[in-house]
Amino acid sequence: MKRAVAAPERATQRLQIGEFAKQSMLSRDTVRFYEKAGLLTPTVLPNGYRVFDESQLELARSIRIGQFLGFTLAEIKAQMGRWNALSPTMRIRLMEEKIEVLDARMQELKEMRAHLAEKVSWMQAKKRGVPKGLEEAALRRRKRSKLDER
Repeated sequence: MKRAVAAPERATQRLQIGEFAKQSMLSRDTVRFYEKAGLLTPTVLPNGYRVFDESQLELARSIRIGQFLGFTLAEIKAQMGRWNALSPTMRIRLMEEKIEVLDARMQELKEMRAHLAEKVSWMQAKKRGVPKGLEEAALRRRKRSKLDER
């Protein structure tokens, strides 16, 4: 009769900042920044070295993906620790809200581009001053920005 052999327990990998940065595809400065921001929490050894484990490596990857998807570090930090507890419906809702924010920003960028192209044409025609409507558009944008800050 064959005896079941238990798989050896896998030791948790402990990475110093250089190796952690390499494996997470982040710069050392970015790792330090994430640490200061409270996004990554390495273990500090008695000799003062900071070591990161595999969970931190996975977290760094998640942060990078979140940023790529348009989430700010503040938004990522706010969701840390609770993301896995959220229902799929809530996760979808959060991502849909981010899509709405991105759509609004894209519209704003299109407007800015159009006004900039208009200003270039205006200047190429050797006209002076500001094209009609540009000042009003700038004021509207400023007012929207102030409302968003609240």
